[in-house]
Amino acid sequence: GYSLLAELQAVDTQRRITTRGRQMAALPLDPRLAAMLLAAQEKHCLREVLIIASALSVQEPRDRPTDKKQQADEKHKQWADDRSDLVSYLRLWQAFEVQRQTLSGSALRKYCEKNFLSWQRMREWRDVHHQLSVSCQQQKLKINHDEQDYTALPPALYAGLHQALMTGLLSNIAQRQEDKEYLGCRQRKLKIFPGSVQVKKAPRWLMAANLMETSQLFAHGVAMI
Repeated sequence: GYSLLAELQAVDTQRRITTRGRQMAALPLDPRLAAMLLAAQEKHCLREVLIIASALSVQEPRDRPTDKKQQADEKHKQWADDRSDLVSYLRLWQAFEVQRQTLSGSALRKYCEKNFLSWQRMREWRDVHHQLSVSCQQQKLKINHDEQDYTALPPALYAGLHQALMTGLLSNIAQRQEDKEYLGCRQRKLKIFPGSVQVKKAPRWLMAANLMETSQLFAHGVAMI
């Protein structure tokens, strides 16, 4: 726990809480995600990182049933980004908001079902996003309000966004070895989760939002470096 807080610059070498640590502690979030939000304000992309951080705070909203993995992956491709699974959260958020404002409750449920989305988890995502937005305003963090089309992010925003996310994911960086296997921090061996767009690309370096162990250690929410 202390080594994670040191990595996030929340405590100093004497394990005393830093100014940054106090700011992180004021946000009702996992410290990794809190670090991302603080960095996002500095990089002028807090609006975008709020969407991604709230998505990472709930269970994955995209469904991938065991018997329909291929159909689910095909539907999820509409929000995919070539270089980053994390940008797909922005595109999904944008697409869902358009539907939410035009469809009735039952039609929106059908939209979710058709596109392999969990209606319940999409609602949770929106609730958490609202709570975090309020917390950021209470902490006087400045949210950039310029509207963006997330299907084509400007290069500066794309870079700033991933730099902000990386402040919370330093120990989730990995380098490709042989046979599409990756070597992560603390000598952990991992592979990219099969549902990720990055599986076929197999970038030389990656960062992952989460590392989860099932049959083996998988990187979820992958962005190429």
